[in-house]
Amino acid sequence: MNLSKKLHAALILAGVFVFTFLTVFLVIFLTQPAHSTPDSYVLEGDGMAITIGPKPNSTDIPLDTTITIDALASAALNDLHLTPEVPIARVTSEVSGPLSYKQTFYPAQLLKPATSYTVSVTIVNVPVSWSFTTTSELYHPTISFYLATYVLWIAFSTATATTLLVGLAIWYRKKRVNEPSSLPTPNRPSLQKPIEGIVKNNTTVPQAITPLCEVFLSDYCINPVSYPKFTSWEKRKPTKQWGQ
Repeated sequence: MNLSKKLHAALILAGVFVFTFLTVFLVIFLTQPAHSTPDSYVLEGDGMAITIGPKPNSTDIPLDTTITIDALASAALNDLHLTPEVPIARVTSEVSGPLSYKQTFYPAQLLKPATSYTVSVTIVNVPVSWSFTTTSELYHPTISFYLATYVLWIAFSTATATTLLVGLAIWYRKKRVNEPSSLPTPNRPSLQKPIEGIVKNNTTVPQAITPLCEVFLSDYCINPVSYPKFTSWEKRKPTKQWGQ
């Protein structure tokens, strides 16, 4: 039974870690881009419309720009080259039309400021090239850049912290359930034994009648006239006053 409880707790913690990690990772990955998206331009080549970005001969292109190509056939990663040379970290592909695909190339590093770059690519045996110039301003990373760059560490740290908090909550709950109660047991007088009383106005009045009536038995009280030795109970009369 103890092993079953430990396995159940372990499965809960594992589920919390996986769910938190995937949630944080996907939210950041889908909403916080580390690169900027350039403006597109439609280029005609050998009777085929090709949408490219950045625009040919454009200037002030951000240093974190991506390179996009939207054409009828997909361009392989090895087909694209940047001059001066910049390695490509990854490429994504998405369907942009019935027979067209849009590929986005992500440089592995920031481009150099105030530098002219030439993009060369071959699409369906058709060579295509264009140039653009980057901005002269230094790059200032934004929050989106840091989130996207360190998404794995952020997701891992968040999942670990959440799992630890859930684990502490489970441990504290089990500790509260297993520990003995520290509340004192009320020392109530036995109702089987008559309580000796004192004489007041020729009537025997139990000494403990007030706390019994007001604390433990607020709805019932002793009638000392009929039962001077505290051997029975009857419904309390709110207007009854002792000694009258």
